[in-house]
Amino acid sequence: MKKITLYVITMMSLLVAVSSCFREPTVQGYLGDGICLQGKDTLYASIGRKAATSTAWLDNSTVPVKFEIVKIRDKFGLTNEHFSEKFPTRLWTAPYDYQSDTTEELVLAKLKDVDVNPIMINEVNGQIRVMESTSECEIVMGDVYNVDVKVSNSKGTKYIKDYAKICFQTTTSGGVDFYVHDFVNGICIADASGENVFPYYDQMNSSQTDFSTRIAHVYADDGVESTMAIRKISDEPSVGIKFYLKIYDKNGVMFDPAQYHSYSTTTSYIDYSVNRQTTDNGMLVEFPVTPWPTSDIYSYIAGKFYSSFSNLDIKGLKSFVAQNPKKTLVEWPANDYADAKGWYARVRSRITFYTAGTYEMELHLPFTSVN
Repeated sequence: MKKITLYVITMMSLLVAVSSCFREPTVQGYLGDGICLQGKDTLYASIGRKAATSTAWLDNSTVPVKFEIVKIRDKFGLTNEHFSEKFPTRLWTAPYDYQSDTTEELVLAKLKDVDVNPIMINEVNGQIRVMESTSECEIVMGDVYNVDVKVSNSKGTKYIKDYAKICFQTTTSGGVDFYVHDFVNGICIADASGENVFPYYDQMNSSQTDFSTRIAHVYADDGVESTMAIRKISDEPSVGIKFYLKIYDKNGVMFDPAQYHSYSTTTSYIDYSVNRQTTDNGMLVEFPVTPWPTSDIYSYIAGKFYSSFSNLDIKGLKSFVAQNPKKTLVEWPANDYADAKGWYARVRSRITFYTAGTYEMELHLPFTSVN
């Protein structure tokens, strides 16, 4: 028994001795061979406009990783010397909240003018960002640049050629300063049951077969598109945006801009802006940075509620509904809305403004009159 006990004690002593000499090897980590941009590696960007790729797929690489741009080269392997320069650019330092950031001072407190390169990479997630200062880089529409990067972590460093491709072009719409995603010009009637119905609903978006033709006229501002016009009227301010909204009746008389408001429980450009004013040129709102709005929102704006139908051409509207079923969302009632509670103008749109300056949007509603 004593021999067994001595043997156990001896073995335990040896194990302790061995374990005391053991050192866990330094973890070197892993750096994947398949690191790449998620989604598409080609970024289509307009000169002078912000754009960004998706973030990188790290191929299970040990984090943290660090991305750096090595070279941005054209098809001849040459780089644009301006890409290495830094230009003043207005950037967000904290997320914008339309519910609390209701004054220009509060918005400006979250913005900072920083000198940055016109093409950058997020060191942590590998996202490529193109900034407005590409307008200073002597880029020509159609230029294509390939971006080579290196990525490093505890394992080491890898060089990734053709990590991203940047194609500078106009947008698919042809518009550089703004892009119209969707637009609806409508007359809303509150029927006897309290439901809102649209006997006039002129929709302009990619789901419509004539969208490309109609939107081309909007961008050209040639007067062909009679219900809506949008245009840049000034390059001032040089940073940020001013936006005028004007809603007209069939006679070209403007509905009172002081009574424009966000429709129902939805939001609008009014909510995503500051410094609202009523002017002779319509409702004016401002915002100190572009792109604007900051979120990809649908804007719903309504006008004055008319309890009388003396300002609405019911006969003409009824005839329109019969001839244009695709521009309405109702079956015309047998009583010609005799028991309806009233009507108002309502506009739904999703438009993004990319370039600083002053813009105006004119909307024209047939079958209506202000007075």
